[in-house]
Amino acid sequence: MRAISSLDEAWCHTLDRCVGDSPTNEALLPLMRDCFFGGALHAVLLLQKGHGDRLTSDIARYITQKPQLPQDGEAIEINHSTDLHGQ
Repeated sequence: MRAISSLDEAWCHTLDRCVGDSPTNEALLPLMRDCFFGGALHAVLLLQKGHGDRLTSDIARYITQKPQLPQDGEAIEINHSTDLHGQ
């Protein structure tokens, strides 16, 4: 596989890997796209604010850990140590 060099290529790669031929795609694709590009936007903001090392660490952790859904009534833990809005 050749290296991905643009966000568009990354999105196409994601579609190729994660989207099958299913009627649910009509509902899921817009949500997937919003999440994908929203995450990319936050990654750019983190880089611009000098948090590249943290971003790299977060991505590596995401790749190596199995996703877990919260149990009923359990909140998803979010690390707020990096402020994206400069507040």
